[in-house]
Amino acid sequence: KRLRLDGEARSEEEEEDLEGWADEMAAGGLEEGRMVENQNLSAIKKLLLEGVDAIELPPNPLDHLVDLCGGPSKVAEMTARSQHLVRHPKTGKVEYVRRCQNVSMKMLNMHEKESFMAGKKLVAIISEAASTGISLQADRRVKNKRRRCHITLELPWSADKAIQQFGRSHRSNQVTAPVYRISVTECGGERRFASSAAKRLQSLGALLQGNRKAMGAGGELKAFDIDNKYGHRALNRMYSDILGMSEPMPGVKPPRVPGGFTKAARESLNAVGIANRIGRVGYNIPQKYYSHVDQFLNRLLGLPLTEQSMLFNYFSETFDSVVMEAKSEGKYDDCIVALKAERISMVEGYPQRVHTCPDSGADTNIVKLELDRGVKFQDAKEKLQAVKQYWEESGRRLKKDSGFYVSRPSYTNNWAQTGKPRVLMATEVWRSAGTTGGRWFRIQRPNNSVSSCLDREDLQRNYVMCSEEDVKELWEFWYQFYANSCDHGAKCKTRAAGYTCTRGMRAERVCLITGAVLPVWKYMKDVMNQVGRTKWKYLQTVRAELDSGDLVVGLHVPEGMSERLSGALSALDAAANDIEAYQAGPSAP
Repeated sequence: KRLRLDGEARSEEEEEDLEGWADEMAAGGLEEGRMVENQNLSAIKKLLLEGVDAIELPPNPLDHLVDLCGGPSKVAEMTARSQHLVRHPKTGKVEYVRRCQNVSMKMLNMHEKESFMAGKKLVAIISEAASTGISLQADRRVKNKRRRCHITLELPWSADKAIQQFGRSHRSNQVTAPVYRISVTECGGERRFASSAAKRLQSLGALLQGNRKAMGAGGELKAFDIDNKYGHRALNRMYSDILGMSEPMPGVKPPRVPGGFTKAARESLNAVGIANRIGRVGYNIPQKYYSHVDQFLNRLLGLPLTEQSMLFNYFSETFDSVVMEAKSEGKYDDCIVALKAERISMVEGYPQRVHTCPDSGADTNIVKLELDRGVKFQDAKEKLQAVKQYWEESGRRLKKDSGFYVSRPSYTNNWAQTGKPRVLMATEVWRSAGTTGGRWFRIQRPNNSVSSCLDREDLQRNYVMCSEEDVKELWEFWYQFYANSCDHGAKCKTRAAGYTCTRGMRAERVCLITGAVLPVWKYMKDVMNQVGRTKWKYLQTVRAELDSGDLVVGLHVPEGMSERLSGALSALDAAANDIEAYQAGPSAP
């Protein structure tokens, strides 16, 4: 028996009707052009259409975003679309209509841009296809001067394209710099692109703070910038942990997965071609994959999301632990080479202009900074307390070995010919578990807050731990002593010979060349050759943050070189003025 469309067997009467209808069709009994309607098929069609209407499909993301922000009348859309879905305000139905009825498609985006800049629409949505050539900054010449908040919902695959998109809302002649918000999912592979964009933003500097001199701008993106030297160390340590060559660092907890994290991580890295299988259970990772964070993050995209999260979370925790270790050693550096001291101030009378470029009018300046690396006793106590709190917040308790120490008589009891022992403050370094060499301590002295580290054996052999009350007087003595004296004390042979000795002194003067450096580069090289010191063969760009909060960036040069360069450039300016006066001819009477 034949079945009906609803699955039930047809009756004998239905079978006879169908056979009669078929015979009539075959005999040509129907008139030409006559429509034949099957009631069953019509009912099915009606049910299908009602079912389609009842389906609640997710809205188009872009149209849904426009709808949430107030609709097309409130949102300026700059995309490559000619039509969009709009919800009718009365019926609530979604209609597919043209984006604008009175403007040509060629000028549609420009029309939307003008509406936003004039303040008629306060929300703008830009796609990558329409982002080139459109300026949406808080321009002084337009009505809408409100500060822009630039939200990136989806990072592009290229960091260069990301920078181009960010440049839509940050351009010249703006009243205020924009605020940037980058939304990133927990998917580990996406951090690869966020990392690239963050690194480029930090190199631009001014993009976040609206200040060309703010070379340290971009600190807000540090959480995304993992492709740096600390990221390289963390990646290498993670590979070592996965291969069973080391234990996890403090604060790193391997995720719980079936079969164990080590086995799952090895199989995942093998699946994306990073780890190679050796024998039945062994694995190795070729050296070419070490220290390449971008390559690791790129390969993560080929894994399921659960495996991405497993590997990236372990890498992220290892990265945080590596940064903690660098901070506990006092060696953490989050920017270009920074001058580190407890207090940094500008020497009176500086900066001094030494040259003005005749073509651009840009100035070249010499800056002298006073660096004081000494640590006052009260500051040392606060530092010790801060370290203890930092460890507790990280889930670990600082052991009793951290504190103030005085040198044993067997080591020295007459330092710098003063008849007094040395004093220091030691705080334990955040070391990784299983590290050979024992426990290490960061050392800070009254005259130097960035002394080298000591291991526990050397520390206890040469020093004895004391209370804060017992060490206070000694600490304050050495702090005052090193304001004007060196490590050699009153019997310094260098000073006796009429020269300057600054070894161990807590104060130091540093010279920087700032401003327009390229116009005077040739003369700087000539002066460097005259100085002839191997240490200054290559000049280094450094950054210093003054106590006043001002930032100074320049080339670090020896003090003797700054004096010679100043003389050479002053002579150059004088010669240029003479030539200019000669070309102008005698002045009119």
